[in-house]
Amino acid sequence: MPRLAPHRWIKALGLASPYGAVIVGVFLFDNAWIAILLYHAILALCVCMVNRAMVSELKKGFFWSQAFLLGFPALLCGFIIYGFWAYAKTDTADLSTVLHTYKLDGLAGGLFAVYSILVNPILEELFWRGCWNLSSRKPAFIDLAFAGYHGLALALILKPVYVIAAIGFLAGVSWLFRYLKQINRGLAIPYIMHLAADISIIASVWLLSRN
Repeated sequence: MPRLAPHRWIKALGLASPYGAVIVGVFLFDNAWIAILLYHAILALCVCMVNRAMVSELKKGFFWSQAFLLGFPALLCGFIIYGFWAYAKTDTADLSTVLHTYKLDGLAGGLFAVYSILVNPILEELFWRGCWNLSSRKPAFIDLAFAGYHGLALALILKPVYVIAAIGFLAGVSWLFRYLKQINRGLAIPYIMHLAADISIIASVWLLSRN
């Protein structure tokens, strides 16, 4: 018996989830844990309701050449953040204070980092590039939707021009991930790049918080 097409509201829920999660967790409760757990819970629900078998896509489309050529540049994200932090941050931004405010210092911060590295790239690729399996290889609204929610959190610490630049960069990254997923017929390379970028970004934040 053929699988029924998922209702549109399922994808719409996932699309809105990071914005709602940031507003609730970060702006209302000053707790990044609430934000990420709410966001990930909704993404997991969406993946299960759309097609849980898409998890196998994470193993498909792997090529060693692409893994090296694209994985290593993804690690540069953290170096870029570290290098531009002094110029991009607002005059009042203090990273240690920000991490403490949103329950990301000490043991909680370490656990958050580990959890994010292990879970976030998987769920985000499955939802943003898996559930939203657009046939077009051109930039699309889903790319801006993926990038936009990051701007909500970045606006707390970065100057407006850098927030806009970050959104533009992430929209381009989202398009690249979709393109790689289509030409490789799998999510392996986008996942590897996403994982590498998250590791480097978290490492840079940790180093900056100790300065």
